[in-house]
Amino acid sequence: MGRTPAHRAPRPRRLTPTAAGAAAAGAVAFVVLAQTVLLPAGDSSVATAATAATPEGATDRSAGSAGSEGSEGDTEMASVRASGLAGLTGPVRMALVGDSYLNGKGAPDGKGMGDGLAKRLDAELVNFAEGGTGWADDGPEPTETSSYDEHAPAVVAADPDLVVVAGGYNDHAAINAGLETYDEVAVNARRLLADLADADVRTVVFGPFWVNGDPPDSLLQLRDVLRREADRAEVAWVDPIAEGWIDGDRRDMTGNAARFIRVDRIHPTGSGHRYFAKRMAASIRALG
Repeated sequence: MGRTPAHRAPRPRRLTPTAAGAAAAGAVAFVVLAQTVLLPAGDSSVATAATAATPEGATDRSAGSAGSEGSEGDTEMASVRASGLAGLTGPVRMALVGDSYLNGKGAPDGKGMGDGLAKRLDAELVNFAEGGTGWADDGPEPTETSSYDEHAPAVVAADPDLVVVAGGYNDHAAINAGLETYDEVAVNARRLLADLADADVRTVVFGPFWVNGDPPDSLLQLRDVLRREADRAEVAWVDPIAEGWIDGDRRDMTGNAARFIRVDRIHPTGSGHRYFAKRMAASIRALG
């Protein structure tokens, strides 16, 4: 799905842009795209089936386990083509591709989970995340933003060691509004992951986040589409919904959603950004 035509109907409520920088494309950094993840150096083994640690108060929807906030463990994911940072020397460069979660909406000084993730992994960061965008959603008009796959040339040119791609909330809203289809998401995801594979870039894909109680079936269907494409591309997959990163419901101030999600019921608070960065870093480390 290319640029949105000028006559397209207004988008529904979305993860909105911040001043964060797609302009940083020329810098050396980690690249995160709707969720490709860079792993720390160490064990060269590949974890193919495990369970990420669940912080206090969060429910693991796939295994029912719980642990302390920020603790590290294994992460359930598909078999992967390449995983871990074993053999990498010098500073790690990480690129991010995603939406306003990764570009810092709601975080102090705009430094959100993307910056926190880079700090926890001791990585240099190139952040291509843009608010309001998705796998097939190129953002609200007249904003000059791009769907995730359109970032591929710049991401590859940044020569990252690892790409992290995360998102899907805006695609879900667009699908429900009749402005986008699951097939478009699948095609764009396949294109992006193929471009990264052709460039031999290590990639981790994080599924969509959900912060308001039980996720609707339409979001789970989108999550499953993305998981299938990650499996097809043989890249690492992390599922925040199945792992219960957020429990409760921000609408009625229950669970950890009351602390980690803003009053808009979409974006993380400052502590929420730190929490998500901690969970993402633990998931990446668990890859080996």
